Amino acid sequence: MTIRTVNADPACASTLARLDETITVARTEDNLLLLNMPRSIAELAEATKCHRRGGFLDSLRNLFSW
Repeated sequence: MTIRTVNADPACASTLARLDETITVARTEDNLLLLNMPRSIAELAEATKCHRRGGFLDSLRNLFSW
């Protein structure tokens, strides 16, 4: 999975995000929108290719595992 960054108004960015499943970071005049984010920490780590042991996402995963 790749990550796309766009500079667009919110309506245009959300329409673009609906066209495919790529994680989209949209910068608007006032906000930063994160669209199509994965639902689990493991999917987010896979999408961002964060495979280091002891990194932030690993600590976050351990915090929420029972």
